[in-house]
Amino acid sequence: MVNQRPVIRYVYVGQAERGTATPRNPRPGYRWVDGWSENGNTQPWLTRREAQADAKARGCRAEFVRG
Repeated sequence: MVNQRPVIRYVYVGQAERGTATPRNPRPGYRWVDGWSENGNTQPWLTRREAQADAKARGCRAEFVRG
């Protein structure tokens, strides 16, 4: 029997603006990415990668739903 982790469902809520400055490229800039929220249309909006990291830190897996 496979031991499945609990699921956190993230809902697509629109576009989120993220900064692109890094230590190797300190010039500030921004880009638009898909925004996902655990509670639907509430803050914080996370990118897909941020949501996966959040779920993993909580011992769960992320599931993404549009609509």
